[in-house]
Amino acid sequence: MNIIGIDGLTRDQIEREVLRGAKFVAYPWCVSLVWMSWKRSSDIYFVRAGHHFTVPGVAYLLLSLVMGWWSVWGLVWTPQCLWTNISGGHDLTPEVLADKIPASS
Repeated sequence: MNIIGIDGLTRDQIEREVLRGAKFVAYPWCVSLVWMSWKRSSDIYFVRAGHHFTVPGVAYLLLSLVMGWWSVWGLVWTPQCLWTNISGGHDLTPEVLADKIPASS
Protein backbone atom coordinates (compact mmCIF):
# COMPACT_ATOMS: atom_id res chain seq x y z
CA MET A 1 0.00 0.00 0.00
CA ASN A 2 1.37 3.42 -0.91
CA ILE A 3 1.78 6.25 1.55
CA ILE A 4 0.77 9.60 0.09
CA GLY A 5 2.27 12.78 1.50
CA ILE A 6 5.67 11.72 2.86
CA ASP A 7 7.79 12.38 -0.21
CA GLY A 8 11.00 14.10 0.75
CA LEU A 9 10.49 13.72 4.50
CA THR A 10 12.94 11.87 6.73
CA ARG A 11 11.75 9.50 9.43
CA ASP A 12 12.73 12.08 12.06
CA GLN A 13 10.65 14.77 10.33
CA ILE A 14 7.69 12.41 10.13
CA GLU A 15 7.99 11.49 13.80
CA ARG A 16 8.13 15.19 14.77
CA GLU A 17 4.99 15.84 12.71
CA VAL A 18 3.23 12.92 14.42
CA LEU A 19 4.14 14.35 17.81
CA ARG A 20 2.50 17.61 16.68
CA GLY A 21 -0.69 15.74 15.71
CA ALA A 22 -0.14 14.35 12.21
CA LYS A 23 -1.65 10.95 11.41
CA PHE A 24 -1.50 8.21 8.83
CA VAL A 25 -5.06 7.56 7.67
CA ALA A 26 -6.78 5.19 5.23
CA TYR A 27 -10.32 5.62 3.92
CA PRO A 28 -12.62 2.68 3.11
CA TRP A 29 -14.84 2.66 0.05
CA CYS A 30 -17.59 0.44 -1.31
CA VAL A 31 -18.81 -0.13 -4.87
CA SER A 32 -21.70 -2.45 -5.68
CA LEU A 33 -23.49 -3.96 -8.60
CA VAL A 34 -26.73 -5.88 -8.22
CA TRP A 35 -24.98 -9.19 -7.51
CA MET A 36 -21.53 -8.09 -6.32
CA SER A 37 -19.94 -5.66 -3.90
CA TRP A 38 -16.38 -4.58 -3.26
CA LYS A 39 -15.18 -3.02 -0.03
CA ARG A 40 -11.61 -1.79 -0.17
CA SER A 41 -9.37 0.75 1.46
CA SER A 42 -7.56 3.72 -0.03
CA ASP A 43 -3.83 4.19 0.02
CA ILE A 44 -2.51 5.57 3.29
CA TYR A 45 -2.51 9.36 3.55
CA PHE A 46 -0.12 11.30 5.76
CA VAL A 47 -2.29 14.10 7.11
CA ARG A 48 -0.17 16.78 8.76
CA ALA A 49 -1.01 18.52 11.99
CA GLY A 50 -3.46 21.34 11.43
CA HIS A 51 -5.03 19.76 8.34
CA HIS A 52 -8.48 18.23 8.54
CA PHE A 53 -8.49 14.44 8.41
CA THR A 54 -11.73 14.14 6.42
CA VAL A 55 -10.51 16.17 3.42
CA PRO A 56 -8.53 13.38 1.69
CA GLY A 57 -11.46 11.00 2.29
CA VAL A 58 -14.09 13.09 0.50
CA ALA A 59 -13.59 11.30 -2.85
CA TYR A 60 -14.00 7.89 -1.17
CA LEU A 61 -17.05 9.11 0.71
CA LEU A 62 -18.66 10.32 -2.53
CA LEU A 63 -17.74 7.12 -4.37
CA SER A 64 -19.41 5.02 -1.68
CA LEU A 65 -22.38 7.37 -1.42
CA VAL A 66 -23.13 7.07 -5.15
CA MET A 67 -21.96 3.54 -5.98
CA GLY A 68 -22.15 1.60 -2.72
CA TRP A 69 -25.85 0.88 -2.18
CA TRP A 70 -26.63 -1.35 -5.14
CA SER A 71 -26.50 -4.82 -3.52
CA VAL A 72 -27.33 -6.53 -0.24
CA TRP A 73 -23.74 -6.24 1.04
CA GLY A 74 -23.62 -2.69 -0.21
CA LEU A 75 -26.51 -1.86 2.10
CA VAL A 76 -24.37 -3.10 4.99
CA TRP A 77 -20.94 -1.84 3.96
CA THR A 78 -21.85 1.59 2.59
CA PRO A 79 -23.02 3.06 5.92
CA GLN A 80 -19.87 1.67 7.56
CA CYS A 81 -17.66 3.32 4.94
CA LEU A 82 -19.56 6.60 5.13
CA TRP A 83 -19.37 6.74 8.92
CA THR A 84 -15.68 5.89 8.99
CA ASN A 85 -14.86 8.54 6.37
CA ILE A 86 -16.99 11.21 8.04
CA SER A 87 -15.21 10.35 11.30
CA GLY A 88 -11.80 10.92 9.72
CA GLY A 89 -10.88 7.48 8.35
CA HIS A 90 -8.91 4.64 9.94
CA ASP A 91 -6.00 5.94 11.98
CA LEU A 92 -3.07 3.68 11.08
CA THR A 93 -0.34 5.80 12.67
CA PRO A 94 1.02 3.22 15.13
CA GLU A 95 1.11 0.47 12.49
CA VAL A 96 2.78 2.66 9.88
CA LEU A 97 5.43 3.97 12.25
CA ALA A 98 6.18 0.44 13.42
CA ASP A 99 6.29 -1.27 10.03
CA LYS A 100 6.28 0.89 6.91
CA ILE A 101 8.65 3.85 7.37
CA PRO A 102 12.27 2.85 6.82
CA ALA A 103 14.81 4.46 9.13
CA SER A 104 16.68 5.92 6.16
CA SER A 105 13.70 7.68 4.53
